[in-house]
Amino acid sequence: MHEHIAIPDYPDVIWAFAYRGMKIEITTCLHHDQKVYSAWVTYATGSAVAVPKAYSRESAIAQAKKWIHNHFDWSQKQVIPQHTNLKQPVPLKSSRL
Repeated sequence: MHEHIAIPDYPDVIWAFAYRGMKIEITTCLHHDQKVYSAWVTYATGSAVAVPKAYSRESAIAQAKKWIHNHFDWSQKQVIPQHTNLKQPVPLKSSRL
């Protein structure tokens, strides 16, 4: 069996915080002996890898915040993901945070 299948690589969450009713998790790993960061965003209806690769924690955080601003409709009192066809609006505050 291939080693990469037998030994899964789980993300190492080093920083997590709430932002605009969502949760941003910063992870890190080594890729070719260089530390690489990524950012996951969890919201009321799911989660996504907002930043697949960044070379600093600060860059990953800034890009994740930008991703949130670009992928959700902030013109309403309730946050609605722009990439889905939701019939019910998503509340701004999630109980999952």
